[in-house]
Amino acid sequence: QPVVSDGTVFIATTDTVVTVPVAGGAYGVLAQESTPHGLAVLSGLVYFAGLEIVPSMDPMVPAESVPTLYQVPVGGGAASAVPGFGLFVPLASDDTSLYLNVGSTRILRWNPTSNMSVDLDIDSTLLVDDIAIAGDYLYLAAQDISQGGFANGLIGRIPLTGGSLDRLVVGIGHPWHVAADAQGIYWAEDPPGLVGYATGRLASSPLGGGTTITLVDKGPVSVALMNGTVIFSLGTEIDAVPTNGGQVRTIATGLTNAGMLVAQSGRVIWVDPAFQGSRSTISPKVMSACVGP
Repeated sequence: QPVVSDGTVFIATTDTVVTVPVAGGAYGVLAQESTPHGLAVLSGLVYFAGLEIVPSMDPMVPAESVPTLYQVPVGGGAASAVPGFGLFVPLASDDTSLYLNVGSTRILRWNPTSNMSVDLDIDSTLLVDDIAIAGDYLYLAAQDISQGGFANGLIGRIPLTGGSLDRLVVGIGHPWHVAADAQGIYWAEDPPGLVGYATGRLASSPLGGGTTITLVDKGPVSVALMNGTVIFSLGTEIDAVPTNGGQVRTIATGLTNAGMLVAQSGRVIWVDPAFQGSRSTISPKVMSACVGP
């Protein structure tokens, strides 16, 4: 998933982290490491997970691939390993902290400046597909595998200071993507049944849970949030709808399989195609459009 900060989009490719101006222009190479993924930006540094290739002293023994958390200045420079965090993968960031995946039952909130951390514990029965940070909480979209049937999706939240997970919305289809702001939570959801036999939806609820509203009766493949607008991709087009509901308007059409949406400074940025088969010959492009009023 790309990240955007101060007018620049950061994207991980097979072996490179590249930068692209939000307003358009030539791309730059920020770092070259093996299999970079899990980008996050904090305090002038880009963090990402990758593999450090360590050559063997024995020519008959192959090189070792060591999981590594890297950091590199946003303006360029040498990437360096963050000691003690090799197995951790960045998921998100806020003004002070990184949120790192350290396993299926825990997310670590780590402040690099103070080197203080807080464990955000996740119920062991949950499969988490996406997280979002808003206010004093980490919000997550997940499935509860202890529940039978197809309506085992849920939206939950955990205090950033630590504590138990509060299940805000339960009994829904599979929620793939989640976003949150000061007014509510928004997510893309598969139908609560066999995928392909019904449509999904873009839905919302208040921050504390409660009444769920269907914003769009279609299942987006990616979601971004900006200035009271939910921007979403249906694959071949990108649309927008007010966070409180209303008329859907089209931002871009004629796309192949657009996804990985991010938004900043009045523009939405995406990759097309974001998802493709192994035999595809189409080269992905980074594209953007003005979101408008």
